[in-house]
Amino acid sequence: MNRGKLGEFFWESGWHELRALRIPASDLKIDEFLRGPVNPQRGSSLFGLPVELFAAVVAELADEDDGPLQVLCLAVTCKAALSHIRKRILDHHHKFLSYHARHRMICIGEYTQPPPEGMLNADETQQLTAYLEEQSAGSDEDTFLPGFYGFVEEACYDPGARVPRMPSELEVKLWSLPRENPSDPKLLSDASLFEVVKSGYYPEDRPWALCNLTKREYVREDAAREVCRGLPPDVAGHRPSLWHFVLACICWSYDETSIGMPLDEDDARALTRGRWAGDKLAIVLIDRMDEELGKGPAWTDVDVTAEVGGFVELLWKSY
Repeated sequence: MNRGKLGEFFWESGWHELRALRIPASDLKIDEFLRGPVNPQRGSSLFGLPVELFAAVVAELADEDDGPLQVLCLAVTCKAALSHIRKRILDHHHKFLSYHARHRMICIGEYTQPPPEGMLNADETQQLTAYLEEQSAGSDEDTFLPGFYGFVEEACYDPGARVPRMPSELEVKLWSLPRENPSDPKLLSDASLFEVVKSGYYPEDRPWALCNLTKREYVREDAAREVCRGLPPDVAGHRPSLWHFVLACICWSYDETSIGMPLDEDDARALTRGRWAGDKLAIVLIDRMDEELGKGPAWTDVDVTAEVGGFVELLWKSY
């Protein structure tokens, strides 16, 4: 999307983008709810079906306009349903909640030409070449050509699927039950399960990391927070966040003079040649990095957090 010069939006919160990079640990909480015996539910015609037929019923239900919500509501009715629908819930979370995770991230300007080396595969490079040739055909020297920015906007840009919104009257009703009956542990447990199934599980008592899958580098979120806490607030009382660590690494443009930020030439060049521009990123629990992102060369944080943190501090002080 076109958001103007970099300096006009760089210090926005980026909360939604950051959330979409974070891979929820929903399986941990769902498995916690599933501990203990699961009653066979023989009295129910639905749960008496073979697993394959039950899966077919759920798949048919999911194809409806509000199917994902119906499936989530079915999942919280009992342990048997939750157990059967567990994988679908996790797939739903990856698709609708962490839709930026594991994907290439880049913040580009209109004058970006060419893209970072190695960002595009052979097919994409061929498509870009064809697009540029089509745009330049019949154009005179004074015509502005959209270049890589136009290619991404026209051929590649996907705003990402958003989680279907829960009807407000249903959500209000569900949350009002435990609040009207605060002494009922079952209602509190049901509300907690419903929230995990609907919105994912992000434990706050375990460390997270911003990971670059392409370079196998990472920045610890707790270390990034310490850097941000040490910076003076702006006039509105705001400080940078982990999102600004991301943005400071993914900008890419060959016109560092029009970014709208008061930086000298070297710093502007460092910002517009982001060290992670076009790389695949995700935010995961540190102890699940290999599990979620795949095994490979050893992950490294040697100087990465300090270097990026120092650059964010420089940018903030120039703000």
